[in-house]
Amino acid sequence: MLPGYEVGGDFFDYADDAGGVWLTLADAVGKGNEAAALASLAVGALRSSRRSGARLEDATRAMHEAVRSGSPGSPFITAVSAVWDTRTGRLRWITAGHPRPMVMSAEGVVTSLIDGVTRPLGVPGHGSAPAAAECVLPPGSRLVLYSDGIVEQPVGTGGERFGTDGLLAALHEAQALTPAGIVRRVQDAVIAISGGQLRDDATLLVVARD
Repeated sequence: MLPGYEVGGDFFDYADDAGGVWLTLADAVGKGNEAAALASLAVGALRSSRRSGARLEDATRAMHEAVRSGSPGSPFITAVSAVWDTRTGRLRWITAGHPRPMVMSAEGVVTSLIDGVTRPLGVPGHGSAPAAAECVLPPGSRLVLYSDGIVEQPVGTGGERFGTDGLLAALHEAQALTPAGIVRRVQDAVIAISGGQLRDDATLLVVARD
């Protein structure tokens, strides 16, 4: 997909600057044009903040304010945003009501990044100063960002879902592949269990540190 490409209410965006690689994956509430419009508000605020030299926290707050003030009703967006300096391995991230980012080590061990959590963007009481978490990822690490359409995809008619276990299984099977190969492997697994009929937007972004 292209940077910022929207699938209904899902979008992802990435850019490289002096501070590292900026990565965002988000999911706007609802479906169709209204969700896409809400996503456009958020990605516009994100890009404007980033280009002005804002920090990750400032860009996240800008998205929150854009969603809160730019759409009627009670809209919100879940999002995970990060800045990854691939020279040093330093990763800073904020998870706003979104599925936790995952990291796959060079040995194939997958862990979730459970810190840096705040409420969804646009929700009253979100807070004016979201705090980013930070860690260092060693060479060979792969960062995995995904929307809930991946894990909530129904399996058959029995109420079972693909779930985190399904995602972990697909990631383990793909541990020796490139980021593009990992995306294809997860995509194939989700499509296979869905019978080709996805019930929701499903977006996946994988970035590797060589």
